[in-house]
Amino acid sequence: MKLININPFVRFARLHKSICTDTKKRLCYDCRLFLIKKGKGVIKAQKESYQVSAGSVVFLPPATVYSFDEIEKNTEIYVLNFDLVDKYTNFKHSLGTPYFGEHNESKILSYPMPKEFENPIVKKCTKTLKSAEKICEYFLVQKPYYRELSSAVLKEALITFLQHEDEQSSYGVVNEVLSYIYQNFDSAELNNTTIAEHFGYHPYYLIS
Repeated sequence: MKLININPFVRFARLHKSICTDTKKRLCYDCRLFLIKKGKGVIKAQKESYQVSAGSVVFLPPATVYSFDEIEKNTEIYVLNFDLVDKYTNFKHSLGTPYFGEHNESKILSYPMPKEFENPIVKKCTKTLKSAEKICEYFLVQKPYYRELSSAVLKEALITFLQHEDEQSSYGVVNEVLSYIYQNFDSAELNNTTIAEHFGYHPYYLIS
């Protein structure tokens, strides 16, 4: 299937604040997006390990084996379960996320994948994060045509995600630091040293 022909069907969308309670391997039956709103840690997928933090977006195709590790307390993650086609719209709710080895192979939703989405993708992309927030709002309120709206927003978000360069550049780091300060502005422990420790930099680096 070509990328231009994707027609996403969103099955589940929610902000999770306690998703990473164990490190056991899991398997996704459909496509999955994990979008880190707050916190940091490690996501392992197909034997690769990825450091993630606020602004990170993780795409996993169906049948991907993955796990969470070293996830910081109070981490918040937007989770989207979806297909890239409208073939399985009869499955309107989450298919679940079983532990690997306890899964049912027949429940894995199979269809030709665009080559761009055949493998896991991990990168920084705040624009996609904002789209996920909008989709989660649609699913929370569930006004008429919320699924159609979610599909339209997700298609644009996925294309933006593909074409967007990883925001690990210095510009991306600046935006990430500013976002962290905004989220933790009321904390008495917020200072140059604690901010630097959170991002793994020397305090002088942030001053300069």
